[in-house]
Amino acid sequence: MHTNRIALLSLVVAAGTARAGGSYYRLSTDAKYVAPFTVDTGASSGIVIEDSYGYFFPMTFSAKAGWVPTTSRIPGTHAYNGLGLSVAVDYDIHALYVFETEDGGIYSNYSLDNGVTWRTSWCHISSDYQFDSAPAAVYVGSNAFRVYARASDALIEIKTNGCGEIASQVIGATLAPPIALSWGPGRVDIFGTYGATLEWIETSDATNYQTHTSFQMSDGTMKSFTVANAPGSLAATTPGSDRLEVVFCDGHHVWRLGYVDGWFIQPLLTASSAMVSAANEFDDPYETPAAAAVFTEAGQPVMAFDLNDDGTLAAHQLQVPGTTFSVFAEGLMSTPIENMVYGISGTNLYVFSGLD
Repeated sequence: MHTNRIALLSLVVAAGTARAGGSYYRLSTDAKYVAPFTVDTGASSGIVIEDSYGYFFPMTFSAKAGWVPTTSRIPGTHAYNGLGLSVAVDYDIHALYVFETEDGGIYSNYSLDNGVTWRTSWCHISSDYQFDSAPAAVYVGSNAFRVYARASDALIEIKTNGCGEIASQVIGATLAPPIALSWGPGRVDIFGTYGATLEWIETSDATNYQTHTSFQMSDGTMKSFTVANAPGSLAATTPGSDRLEVVFCDGHHVWRLGYVDGWFIQPLLTASSAMVSAANEFDDPYETPAAAAVFTEAGQPVMAFDLNDDGTLAAHQLQVPGTTFSVFAEGLMSTPIENMVYGISGTNLYVFSGLD
């Protein structure tokens, strides 16, 4: 959960149009962290909520039934001093895995039936390091996962089958909590910061990593980018094979850094600071519309961005009347039905829908 407040000065959308959002729902009055998921070949999407007591509650969304709890809560003991969670899907068997960080390390639980039933106790994935960030988990194929977390400034990779550590190692350093994406088997793209510089770590075989602190742009030039040292200044997602979308704040502006046959940069907002977030779980096989949310200071609307079918950028203004969004958790997910933005105001979890 992020606690910084955002000052939004003006909107500068380089492509697409600003659009008003649809309706909103209050899903929970006790939410600390939240993470999205999509399972069953994109037929079902949902979220997992961690409450203030450290218990975990999955909910799914469908056009017919709306939001429905899949179970009372995930069984097992509660998290002690939890730092956040991540959800990854084994697309080969459509199994749902939840990973979370707490005092004792990183733990996981899983469901083989879209979140209806779960393992009766949590698996202890790793306690080899003193982790201090939420986990970032991705499925890389063949019943294999990679989980990334920060320990001090070290970036840790954990190889796991979803319920036990196979191996762990330091693969780099990051000041910001890591963000991990996968758009195909064995492919992982990790974003963090090396000092104040945007960092990209990539692998095509889930084993050998390459680290970049500068990006080769479509015009052939090499550029580096500054990311503000504040919670929520960096987010990333993937709209499909060999596609990446990064949204970050440098302390003065919010930028879109995209990859389509080369990197390109585009201004989104002029802001004194910003909190951005994006979905990192995708429809089978590893696809979702690219989306990001920028959360504003109390009384100001939430700005959400997503890609239209033709690749242009659309912006949405979202606001709950009379609600102060001074605290937000992770922010925007895409479902097979419609785009949805979710955020935490105090301990209330809201979901905005009907963005299209």
